[in-house]
Amino acid sequence: MNNTLKSIIAIVIVLTFQFVIYLLFFHSYIVKWGATDSELAMPMSGDLYAETSSATHAIDIHNSATVVWPYLVDLGADRRGFYSYSFLEKMYGCEITKQMKENDRKLEVGRLIPYDAPDSNGNYNGGFHVVEVVQGQSFVLKGWGSFLVNAVDGNNSRLIIRTLGNKPHNIFEKFGDSVFDALHFIMEKRMMLGIKDLAESNGKNYNLVSDLIWFLGIFLSGIAGLVMAFVCNGYYKLMLPTIFYTIWQFMLLILYPKSIYGILLVIFAAALILINQSFLKGWLKRLISEQN
Repeated sequence: MNNTLKSIIAIVIVLTFQFVIYLLFFHSYIVKWGATDSELAMPMSGDLYAETSSATHAIDIHNSATVVWPYLVDLGADRRGFYSYSFLEKMYGCEITKQMKENDRKLEVGRLIPYDAPDSNGNYNGGFHVVEVVQGQSFVLKGWGSFLVNAVDGNNSRLIIRTLGNKPHNIFEKFGDSVFDALHFIMEKRMMLGIKDLAESNGKNYNLVSDLIWFLGIFLSGIAGLVMAFVCNGYYKLMLPTIFYTIWQFMLLILYPKSIYGILLVIFAAALILINQSFLKGWLKRLISEQN
């Protein structure tokens, strides 16, 4: 068996094991991120529009519900985007405006909240339709879920989002749903943090550069994890990538998206490769020669 085939097999084993780790340790956390037991159990208006809920996320915002609500009203590619990773949103066609427009600050049943660029005629086609609204408090988007701003007191509120969907009917749908849960959580968490930042800073935009550094760190270090399977020998083909990707998942799913974490992941991945190339490989050769 040549080294390339061994490396490919190692990658498959490592990624399979990482998926098991994700299901056992991370999935239950991300589908109820920030939500209390009472928030998880409470009925929300959108529950009637789907077979089941796949996630309930919540976050404290240190400002009043009346301040938070206008940011939710401005969701959409035709308004202020989705407050998530703006460079990804712009690539997909979302417009990010600098100032909130009073005449656009309406949310009514039937409105389409678009998620992509308009067609050649300026019409938006893809998006989420508003199917229910309680002005100043909650709304439901078809194809997404329920949004609720709960006033804690005059200066604090809770933003709660419940994602709705259909029950999986087979193992393939369950696999797809679990992957979707992770991808959806990464984007929705950033959106909720973005709304929190804007509401608490009276409209100050979050740091685009920090998001870019974090995203590049996640991407580059993820590639480096695959490289480990090709440059490492023996048991290290499995051991080092497994250690690295477990930490990678923790930083991706548990910690907040900050540039320092992306940088640390790149440094950690490079350090593991360097240690393998300069120390472990030499140690392994010496051990084999001594045994012979």
